Amino acid sequence: VQPATGGIVSPMLKVLSYAGFQVLCAPALISCAGPLKNHKNATKCITIGFIMNAFALGASCLMLSSWYGDYTAAGKTDLPTLYICEQLGYKFLSYCYSISLFMCFISTGVTSIFGLVPRFENTKIFSKFKSEQKKRSFISLTALIVSTLVSMIGLTNIVNYAYVYSGYLSVIFIVIPILTVGYYKNRKFLKEHGALARKKNKKIFVKKVRE
Repeated sequence: VQPATGGIVSPMLKVLSYAGFQVLCAPALISCAGPLKNHKNATKCITIGFIMNAFALGASCLMLSSWYGDYTAAGKTDLPTLYICEQLGYKFLSYCYSISLFMCFISTGVTSIFGLVPRFENTKIFSKFKSEQKKRSFISLTALIVSTLVSMIGLTNIVNYAYVYSGYLSVIFIVIPILTVGYYKNRKFLKEHGALARKKNKKIFVKKVRE
């Protein structure tokens, strides 16, 4: 393992960039959160997701740090996990990783596009479409075309530049507003609707007592 340089600032910036980039998926995934009807369900979903991702990322980082010198010397920084699987001498591991990676791409793409459709199908720009099926197909096709064009930049360039800077921009324009303005609006919404719910339940109770 190579010694870390730059102190704690550089790793923390990378963590911040990674977290910010992942937040970019939130607008699309929110549309898939229809089954979460209350705060309890949302908390449970977030907790399970956090545990699963924390375990997977922790195990991955531990493995990659152990093999850092090997895959960097071999110039295999694009897909270091695939290189590690090949070096272990078990071909089935390489096949399993390739299939798993492909399935991850598919699942992420399907989820993101599925979330983007209900997110944008009711906007004014798509109001001219009379057919719901054509409108949804157009949004899905546009998302696929844009994603394909971006992929032509190359995985290394996407990770080194687009990934990093989009993560920083996400922190500024999404994370900070959510933690400040969003928190205030959510508290206000819950307070107002909580009061309305209590009044409604009180009226129902009084009505039943009178009857």
